[in-house]
Amino acid sequence: MKKITPFVWAFVCSSLPVLAENAFIHLEYQNMDFAGSKQKKQGQSYVVHTGYKYETGLYEAAWSKTKTETFQPPLPNDLKVDKYYLKYTYAMDKEQSLSLNYAAISDNLAKETDGGHIYGLSYRYKNMKFSQYLSDYKNFNVYQTELGYLFKSMFKQWKVAARLNATYIYLQDRKSNDFSAQAKEDYFTPSLMIHAVYDKWHVGAGAYMGKRIFAVMHDGFGVQHHAMEFDRTFMVAAGRHFGAYDITLKYLYMRANEVPLYNPNVKIDSVIFSVGYRF
Repeated sequence: MKKITPFVWAFVCSSLPVLAENAFIHLEYQNMDFAGSKQKKQGQSYVVHTGYKYETGLYEAAWSKTKTETFQPPLPNDLKVDKYYLKYTYAMDKEQSLSLNYAAISDNLAKETDGGHIYGLSYRYKNMKFSQYLSDYKNFNVYQTELGYLFKSMFKQWKVAARLNATYIYLQDRKSNDFSAQAKEDYFTPSLMIHAVYDKWHVGAGAYMGKRIFAVMHDGFGVQHHAMEFDRTFMVAAGRHFGAYDITLKYLYMRANEVPLYNPNVKIDSVIFSVGYRF
């Protein structure tokens, strides 16, 4: 796939219609440590995510860059990944919205998923949301269906929201290549995310309670495109608003199996720091 430089991506973002009081930019840094992996040691990820609301439409774009130190051999080089995301959400009315997602992957080592394209369609009605994704890779495809429901409540002075998701993943033509051949044909993953706000403070926690592979995450702004079968994921977060700024610190723990090597019990510890600004 022909690479898109950050300068071109910045131009695409800046060309979107701007309504200043409904714009945001989100910057994120993630440090990852791998234990038990036969391929990866440690890595860093950087994310720029921006959005503009114009009339009934919300336009979003994001770019992530990941650099990971690897064991050589078996891998020939350190891992370098760029991912590009676009999303458009149309508010049909106060109760309904329709979203279109697109993502592209550039990976210097994972040849089966390098140049992959991810397409998504989501429909929200009140607190219910249905999403369908297609990950189009070189020799196989991944279909992901997701159904979610958002619960909202007040607990004394805390505003609490809980999101319950059920995700089904189906791999088409997985036996066509060594990269995905050892994965199962399908996966089912329930998840629960909780977020609470008190005054200027906010905290969150989440867990994925089933196995998944080649999953689309974060409402289309994350793609797990390496052949790693995750079976445990836990997250905690805390942050504070400072006027138009929001600062958040997260800790993420995942356990996975490196599928082609059948190397289970790989543990990934991540610390994520993010800054958001609305203007």
